[in-house]
Amino acid sequence: MRKLALALAFFSFSALADARLEQALDLLDPDQRPEQPDDAALGHWRNDLWVVAAVYDQTVQAAVLRETKGRFTLVARSAGEEPVSSEPNLYAAGVTLDLIPYRIAPKEVAFGVRVSNSYESSARSSASEALHLYRLHGGTLRQVFVTLTRESNWDKSDQDGAESQWVVIVSKKTRKGFYDLLVRDKKTKETTMYRWNGSEYVQ
Repeated sequence: MRKLALALAFFSFSALADARLEQALDLLDPDQRPEQPDDAALGHWRNDLWVVAAVYDQTVQAAVLRETKGRFTLVARSAGEEPVSSEPNLYAAGVTLDLIPYRIAPKEVAFGVRVSNSYESSARSSASEALHLYRLHGGTLRQVFVTLTRESNWDKSDQDGAESQWVVIVSKKTRKGFYDLLVRDKKTKETTMYRWNGSEYVQ
């Protein structure tokens, strides 16, 4: 009986989560649906705000939603961005939310959408992950930064492969009121700085 009760509780929780995601996707884009379950994600951001993101074909899109009495309303939706990948196209894509507070300014935080992609053939395989940062400001949601955070390539003919990983660090230095972003190679410690140009981060 206990196992049955746990199974029913899990089924109810999963059904509720699926229904909430469907409601969120209706607000993100009522005319499209992701091809695979991993192509979409929903998560609580802060206060009564939630984030939903999805990959549609070769585009990633995000939206901020407000929850009131168990229902979502749309706050802002991004324009639809081209995902960054080590491959020219998205083959096996996935979306996860990175909702830690990326404090890009003293009174502003951005959220992240991580888009993964992988490719495999008889000759080679590759995989990558990119971090897209979004800023909600004045009722508008805009992507302000994107960078690769992981990349691997494997040549099957000579069993040769390489992998790189990068971490995004918020600097204490500012430009135009926004903190600089540093992208650091985990292995070599080589660091690239990105600075605010008034609307987004540029190298």
